[in-house]
Amino acid sequence: MNQIVLLKTINNNKKILIELNNNLFNIGIIPYNIHLLDKIEGGNIFISQKKAKKIMQVIILKLSGFLVLKLVKDIHGKKHQKFII
Repeated sequence: MNQIVLLKTINNNKKILIELNNNLFNIGIIPYNIHLLDKIEGGNIFISQKKAKKIMQVIILKLSGFLVLKLVKDIHGKKHQKFII
C-alpha cells in the first residue's frame, strides 16, 4: 500500500501525484492515504487543508475510484486520523 505525506514544493504537484499513483498501481502497489501533518513552529513545508482539498479534487476527477488516495489528518490527542476526503 502507498502512503504519502503531502509537503509543499516536494510532492504537491497534481500531475505528478496522478502519474505516481498510476505507475505504482501498474506494479501492484495500491493507493491508501495521503497525509496532512500537524503544523509545527518554523515548519514551512506544510500545505493547508484548503490547498490539499483542491489538489484532491483534481486527482478525484482524473483517477478511477480505487486509485484515489484518501486525504487524512492526524488530530492531536486522538488515537485515529480524521478522514477529510
